[in-house]
Amino acid sequence: QGQDQDIWLGFRRDSLPSGAMSGEANGSVRDTAPLIGDKPSKAKVLGQEVLLDDENWHYVMVLPLLTDKNQEDYKHHISHPEKKAKEIFKKKTMAMPVVGSKFQKQMTEQEYHETVRSIIGDLLSSSTFGLKLGTKVSIDGDELFLMLELADEDAKVQIASSLDWSLPLKESEYDKKLKDPFPIDGGTPFEEFSKIDHRCPTTNYSGGKFYGSIYCPAYAYYSSGRAGSLQPFREVDALRMIWRRLEEYVSIEHLIAQGIIVQMFPVHRYSEIQKLSHSGFFTLRGLCKPLSKSDPTIDKVRDYFGEEVAFFFDWLNFSIRMMAPMAFISLLVFARYFLNLEPETRRYIQMSFAGILCLWASIFVERYNQNCETKIEQWGMRNLSQVSTVRPEFKLSYRGSTPESIQNGFHWCLVLAFMVETVLVTFAISAFRMDVDAHPDGERRVPWVDNETASDMGKYLITINIKIMAFIWGILSPALSGWENHKTDQDLKAARVSKIFAVKAVVYYYPFFYIAFVKRYIEGCGEVEGCVPELVENLAVFFATHIASVIAMIMIQIGWAKYQIWSEVKKAKKTKGEGVAYTYLQLQAKCPPYLEDTDDLMELVLSLGFVMMFAVALPVMACLAFITNLIEVKILAWRMAHVNQRARPMGQYGIGVWSDIIRILSTAAVVCNAGLAVFSMHPIKDMDTKTKLIIFVGLQNSAMVLKFIIESFIPMRPLNLVRIQEINELAVDDIFGDDKKIVQAKSTKKPDLGMKQGTVA
Repeated sequence: QGQDQDIWLGFRRDSLPSGAMSGEANGSVRDTAPLIGDKPSKAKVLGQEVLLDDENWHYVMVLPLLTDKNQEDYKHHISHPEKKAKEIFKKKTMAMPVVGSKFQKQMTEQEYHETVRSIIGDLLSSSTFGLKLGTKVSIDGDELFLMLELADEDAKVQIASSLDWSLPLKESEYDKKLKDPFPIDGGTPFEEFSKIDHRCPTTNYSGGKFYGSIYCPAYAYYSSGRAGSLQPFREVDALRMIWRRLEEYVSIEHLIAQGIIVQMFPVHRYSEIQKLSHSGFFTLRGLCKPLSKSDPTIDKVRDYFGEEVAFFFDWLNFSIRMMAPMAFISLLVFARYFLNLEPETRRYIQMSFAGILCLWASIFVERYNQNCETKIEQWGMRNLSQVSTVRPEFKLSYRGSTPESIQNGFHWCLVLAFMVETVLVTFAISAFRMDVDAHPDGERRVPWVDNETASDMGKYLITINIKIMAFIWGILSPALSGWENHKTDQDLKAARVSKIFAVKAVVYYYPFFYIAFVKRYIEGCGEVEGCVPELVENLAVFFATHIASVIAMIMIQIGWAKYQIWSEVKKAKKTKGEGVAYTYLQLQAKCPPYLEDTDDLMELVLSLGFVMMFAVALPVMACLAFITNLIEVKILAWRMAHVNQRARPMGQYGIGVWSDIIRILSTAAVVCNAGLAVFSMHPIKDMDTKTKLIIFVGLQNSAMVLKFIIESFIPMRPLNLVRIQEINELAVDDIFGDDKKIVQAKSTKKPDLGMKQGTVA
């Protein structure tokens, strides 16, 4: 390892280089002075004025420093330091003579930390990585910031070549080398591209021609010989390269677990955040942007945050667009209460709305699949599974073994246990309410609470149980999934999401299924309207509570981040004076990390399920969901840009397993809406049981047939995607193929192919 830079990663504050305590960088090719020139040197973020020191840094690694409060913790001895080191350093790192020999049989915690940090410094400053580095000490002097930047283009080229990196073709290469695909006799050459600037396909295709400005070039594996035909590396490429390169030598997870580093996060770029702001990504000025299908903002989000975040916002924007017409229809249905209509007419309007919901749910799924497949092609995620890195915890020998089967089986048993709890608790609460209602003026069933109030408490108890069980499972299930033997992060995420949603779906939806379809036969309901009024009341309470709790959690995160920053600044000013400077990197270090999209998508998909399955009982719910999502998308975007640390850019194939979950919900919506129309609404619910069952089976099967027809008419691979893939396949051959090269191989004896070899005289 040839060291290119001398970077200080010391542990003691009394050995800091000159200027480090004042926030100056050291040991770097360039310093980290505040931005100057046409860029602002200061900005206000989360209410705090900060010096902009983000510059061109890609990552910050935060390391602890010795202080008067913690130095005693580092004096105890470690019995097996080499064993701990093997958890951090990969085999090829430990095999290096300068690494394995440094860990003695007995070391103090401080000596172990110093040794590991020295090796990290050697690695990162060597030509193996090609990084620019810088260090500075935090404002309160208890942490060291190590800044990393991959600026060397030659280093990017070498890393990309070693990692099977793929990049999109330049649009101009299509103009130079693409042959006319499927030329039309007598037509103009390249007629398909007559409405656009390049001969590269776009995401929009109609009437045999491409249009629009969002190009969809082919992706090809990078090599130095192909560099001139491929688009340049983006910043997210550099972020991915640094992380993947580092993971080849060390385990970042174990560095954090052993306390060698506190955290490692990608750097937010203030200038890029401002560009996203001007595009309307998180501002009220762009409130209606999610309603525009052709808005290019989502591509800017992808270039800054990566595909995982981009697919999340792309799905949310699509959901809002699809929810808009349903919100309008739901208001018309809700308006029937204020019109002078006959009760029978109102009921038929409500039943018609149930049919519209089934139709809409099916269209929602198929249209999103089309939209998603196009984005997968445009963003080069088609072959993601082939290039995904293997998790260091994965053990091939453990896969398919009996212990693994037992481990996975135990997790699914817990899934079943939480489902059973929901059923039993819902039944118990319903039995309690039935008992209280049977004695309205009698002995109090709950001390200090009259029976009427106790009965009203029942609907809130169901909501409370939903939230408690969802919270517990949301902590327990991810931990169990993390211990399972999944090969890639995408496999782990899919398994985790499936198990979390399986429980939450029952926890959230079962109480309402019980009221809609079961309660009438166990407890009984009102004589006229049945259980529908209670279902509407419970839906209104839960949906309002759910929306309020989701927004409240987001606001709590924002408030907590502000408090953390305010506390650190106050502490620094108290010890160092009012003139102490707080920087943008230090602010980001205090922000909560962005983990992944699971929690946000979970709440949004669960809400979507309520709309698909139960909006026929409470039509205004669709309108509320539309308005809430329109506001929530801006709050989430603002949180991503200002409150959370920058998301580590992760590739993702669409929204993953969520597509299958939403498809299941759309199928459940068919059954649920047919059931509500038959068993809970007049006039069908007043018919005899045999007639109701016949009507239910007929309605359900008719809806399923209609769903199948919709799926057939809205194929997963729309015409634009088919044409994009056809042209891109040809383009790769035309651009990288060499059809002019003469082939000269060894010849063989010519066979006799004459016709007179048979029995002809």
